[in-house]
Amino acid sequence: MSVALRPSDPSVSLVQACRWRFVSEAVRAAAVHDLRMQTPSPVIELFADVEQPALLATIWGVGPGPEPASDPWPPGLTAGAEIEWVADAEIMARWRASGGGEPGCLVVVRQPLIRPDNGGQRDWAATVLRALDGDPSPPAGLLTANFFASRDGGSVLNFAEWTSPAAHRDALARGSYGQHGSIGSSALWRATREHPAITPDHEVHRYVPCIRRSHPQTDEAA
Repeated sequence: MSVALRPSDPSVSLVQACRWRFVSEAVRAAAVHDLRMQTPSPVIELFADVEQPALLATIWGVGPGPEPASDPWPPGLTAGAEIEWVADAEIMARWRASGGGEPGCLVVVRQPLIRPDNGGQRDWAATVLRALDGDPSPPAGLLTANFFASRDGGSVLNFAEWTSPAAHRDALARGSYGQHGSIGSSALWRATREHPAITPDHEVHRYVPCIRRSHPQTDEAA
């Protein structure tokens, strides 16, 4: 993925993230154009949902807090854009597959908790890590999983790097737990969906890099 930072970079410890939903692909394209014309501080990575007219924006932080943005956060967009959620989160845990591969898709799992619970955030992430480590081998295409706990205690975000959207779709056929399926079929994977701290509903979306917002003259298309 052509991005300035990746969630798996050891230096990344924090993230500010926002997801927008648009009324149409045309409105999303107009929003991307508008964002190209802005000069951001700090750098905002922008990702396009591969199945829906939606965008994900991230600022990866490498210190005690993300660099203060001179632009409003989240950035203002055109009419026809709905903010679905905003998160300010810090790294809890990382997992990396033993094999190599070039990431071509960012899969974001946003798991709400029944109530704000910092201990529940950590325990759910640990449950997913046990399931990942419990399989004889990870699903083909999964490269890293990076768990961030929202500061308000209300959710966990897993920014997982995959080789492609198709690889993630194929992997979900391995299990049948939850509304989106599962990348595993063991009792350990069942425990990730039956954890007492989480809500039954959760969000899974596949993204590809859209632009690098560094400067209008140096933006890179995915």
